[in-house]
Amino acid sequence: MDGLPASISDTVRAYLARVDGQGSGLITGLYLVGSIALGDYREGISDIDFIALVPAELDAVRLEGLARVHAEMAALGSPFFDGVYVTPDRLTRMPGEVEHATFCVEGDFRPNARCFEINPAAWACLARHGITVRGSEPSQLGIATDPGFMRRLQIGNLHSYWMSWIAQAEAALARKRSDEDMAGSSFSWGVLGVTRIARTVATGDIVSKSEAGRWALQTYPPEWRPVIEDALLARDGRVDRVSLDRFAKSLEYMRFVISQAGETC
Repeated sequence: MDGLPASISDTVRAYLARVDGQGSGLITGLYLVGSIALGDYREGISDIDFIALVPAELDAVRLEGLARVHAEMAALGSPFFDGVYVTPDRLTRMPGEVEHATFCVEGDFRPNARCFEINPAAWACLARHGITVRGSEPSQLGIATDPGFMRRLQIGNLHSYWMSWIAQAEAALARKRSDEDMAGSSFSWGVLGVTRIARTVATGDIVSKSEAGRWALQTYPPEWRPVIEDALLARDGRVDRVSLDRFAKSLEYMRFVISQAGETC
């Protein structure tokens, strides 16, 4: 864990102490993915994302142990330590559109539940950028890759999850008074979320939200530059609130990005 911020190293050590305290061999591999692996971790903003390997399907006793571990981790406060538990053989198969697994999201431990964190992009991130804390290097894990399948699923995600997100955001905007504003975090989440997927659809690369934003500045028409720049500022924690007009413009941008990605199907 050399070179990682102290907050990350301390959190990982706290997790390992707790998980190993549940009995030896509970996890055989631990890999950091997400913003840390992609060089975009933001202190006080980002979560710590992981993929953990378990030697066999988790039984009731081990699930109870992991539930205790994540309850204790959540009690420590931010950053969240979120990730999925899979057997090594699962990494050798491409994830489908619907997956179930044991995982933790925003401190909430969910055993054997539908898991959106298992997807082709997550596998690609681990294979290309994963940081090894315990276990074999990602290159030795036989991680399944299928760029074409990943691209199709990403486009589907834009037209399903993200179009629904936009519709909900538009409804929230309509309920606002003219003197109100919107959270910068939601603004950044939407703008950079669709942009990152669009970058993957266009190039096959797995990149951070910030890198996707910088790519968008060079790729999309100049009229969208203010929206993208504000999203990058919000990503850095330098924009806390945005006006209703600016948020509405961000939704226009998101629709534009999705329409462009759709044209490349």
